[in-house]
Amino acid sequence: MPENTRRDDLNYLYANAFGVNLNENEVLLTFGMDRNQIEKIPGMLEQARIIMTPRSFKILAHTLMATLKRVEADLGEIVVPPGQIEGLENLVHKARQTPTESVSQFETPPSL
Repeated sequence: MPENTRRDDLNYLYANAFGVNLNENEVLLTFGMDRNQIEKIPGMLEQARIIMTPRSFKILAHTLMATLKRVEADLGEIVVPPGQIEGLENLVHKARQTPTESVSQFETPPSL
């Protein structure tokens, strides 16, 4: 298997907020900081974007879920406040109908 390499100028970011934009050809992931926690202003301070194909996104999603299951098996269930996950399904459906809209999630639950 090929060996991974790392650029000398690789950046590390902390993100507590993210957004997802999607269309039939690509998925755009945006990571940043919840501005409400920094400046008491709703929204996200965007710090990084990753664009990938829907196929790569699906592989990433499965990898993240497998990793989450392993972490919870080792450390116990990670509790998420009520309503913070359930409302996202409606936003994803809306984003699919209107590709210019995004789905965002913050540690502080947004108004859904």
